[in-house]
Amino acid sequence: MNGVLDGKASKAWSHIQELPDEILGHVFLLNTGDEVFQNPHDGLLNLLRIMGVCKRWHAVVTDFSLLWSRVINYEKDTVKCVEELLKRSSPALLDVGQDMMFKPVALQDPRAKNVLQTIFQDNARIKTLNLKIRFSPWSFISKNFLQNPAPNLEFLNIATACPFPDCYHDGPLFANEAPRLRRLHMERCFTNFSVPVLSNLTEISVSGITKPNHSPRWFSSTQSETSHSAPTVFGWLQALQNMSRLRYLTLTDAIGPLRTEDESIVKVELSKLRLLTISSTFDEGATLVDRLQLPTSCGLRLRIKATRGPPHDGMAKLHGALKRQLPSWQEQSPNRYLQAKILDGKRIHFGNNRRVGHVWNMTEEEELQEHAHTSADPLLWLILLFQEPADTLQHFNQLFELYTSTYSSTRHFDFWFDEHTEPPTIPYQSFHSLKVLDLIELSPGPVLSYLQTSSLRNSPSLPSLRTLCLTRTPLANDSMRDSLVAFLKWRQQIKKPLSDLVLIQTGANMSFVEKLKQDYQVKVDYRGSDPIRQNTLFGRAEQDSDGD
Repeated sequence: MNGVLDGKASKAWSHIQELPDEILGHVFLLNTGDEVFQNPHDGLLNLLRIMGVCKRWHAVVTDFSLLWSRVINYEKDTVKCVEELLKRSSPALLDVGQDMMFKPVALQDPRAKNVLQTIFQDNARIKTLNLKIRFSPWSFISKNFLQNPAPNLEFLNIATACPFPDCYHDGPLFANEAPRLRRLHMERCFTNFSVPVLSNLTEISVSGITKPNHSPRWFSSTQSETSHSAPTVFGWLQALQNMSRLRYLTLTDAIGPLRTEDESIVKVELSKLRLLTISSTFDEGATLVDRLQLPTSCGLRLRIKATRGPPHDGMAKLHGALKRQLPSWQEQSPNRYLQAKILDGKRIHFGNNRRVGHVWNMTEEEELQEHAHTSADPLLWLILLFQEPADTLQHFNQLFELYTSTYSSTRHFDFWFDEHTEPPTIPYQSFHSLKVLDLIELSPGPVLSYLQTSSLRNSPSLPSLRTLCLTRTPLANDSMRDSLVAFLKWRQQIKKPLSDLVLIQTGANMSFVEKLKQDYQVKVDYRGSDPIRQNTLFGRAEQDSDGD
C-alpha cells in the first residue's frame, strides 16, 4: 500500500496505521450510521470496501462485532443476510431501530415473522427494539419476546396496526427480568402496566387502546366484552404508584371509562416527572390529572374533549391542577409568550408553547429543551374541545382569569377567535409589557375597536405594543380595512405608534400596503399566500392545527 502513496499521503497513511485497533474500529463505526449514507445498504457495502484495503483493516473489521450489528438493514436485507450479520455481530448488543419513537423498523411484509424469529434467537443481546408492525406478528412477539427475559433491554417501542383491542400481552412481562428497561412505548397494543418489572421506567407512552368514538364495521359488542380493555384511572394510578422514577408520561386515548371507584383514589406522587401528556375525555383525563401530585415545574400537554354535557366538574379538576403549577411561573419572566384561541366556536387552544399541533418527530426531552430557549415558565399546551359554544366561551374566560398574574410581564400574545364566537372578556389593561399582538381572521374588528374605546386618557391599553400581526384577516373588506387604519391612527395620536405590521394571507393589495407605510411610518411584512405562519421574531414555523 505504501508503494503507491507518496509525500503527504504516505505520511498520513503511516499515522493512520499507528492508531490502536480499538480506535481504528471506532473510526470505521462512524462510517456505518444512517446519517452518513442515503441508501440503507451503503453501510454494509462501505464495511466490505474497508475490509479490502489491507489485511490489518480486514482483521479489525472482522473482530469488531459492534460494526456488524450497525449495518443490518432489518427492513430490506434478506432473512439469510440478517441471520449472517447477527452471527458476525455476536456478542455485541443489538439496536433493532433507533431509540426514538419516530424511527422504528417497519416490518410490515410477509417476511416480518421470519426476520423477528431470527432476531429473537438471542433475546439477551437486544438493547433497543423499535418496531412498526401489522397485526399478524403480534402474537409471535408476545410469545417469543415479551414473555422471555430481556436482561439488556433499555428501549422498547411497538407500534401495531392491530384492530382494537386485540393486541394484549397476558402473563408475566419479560418473565419479571428486564432490569435495564427505562423507556417503554406501545401504540395500539398493551399489557399489565402494574408489574414490578416496569418500576424503573423513566418514560412511558401508551396510545390507541380505547374504543373508538365511531366504531368501524369490524368492531362488535362480543369482541368488546371478551377482550381486555384499557386501564381506567384507578388502573393507571395503581401502575404509576410503582413508577416513582418517571420523567415523561404520555397517555393518548389510553384511559378506560371512568368508574365509581376512580373518584375515591388517593393522590399518587410523581416527584421526578418533567412532562405529562394526556389526550382523553374530560371525565377520565381531568380526574387522572387531579389525582397526580406533580412538581410545580412539570410541563403539561393536555388534549381533552367533552363527550356529554357541560364538563363543569372536569374543568374544576383541571383548574385545580393548573393552579398547582402556577407557583413555578416567575413573576417577571423575560419574553413571556401566551396563546389564547377559540376556533370553530368549540375548541380552545391555550398555553405558552409556540407550537400548536402534536410534534411527531421530537422527543419529550427535545420539546422541553426547545421550550426552555424561549420561556422560563413550565410548558403549558392545552387543547380543550366542547360541544356547545356557550361552554367554550364560559370556560375560556375562566381559564384566562386563572393566569391574570402573568399578564403584566407577557411580551407576545396570540389572541384568536373566529366568527363562531362572541368576543371573550380580556383584561387588556393588564398587559403592560405586551410588545407583539397576533390576531386572526375577523377578530381584529372588535378587538382593535375595543382597545381604543376602553383606553383611559392617561393610561392607554397595551402601552408597550410595537408589533401587530394579522392572519387571514380580509383586508379587502372595507370595514376591516377601516378598523386597521383607525387603530394605526389612534396609536399615533396617543404617541404610541406601531413600528411593525405583519400581514399574512390578508388579501390586501400593494397600494394599500404602501399607503400604510407612508401614512403611519410602519414597517410592513406582507406575506400573501404562505399557509404556514413563519414567526420572524422568534424564528419558528407554526401551523394552525390541533394535531388531529
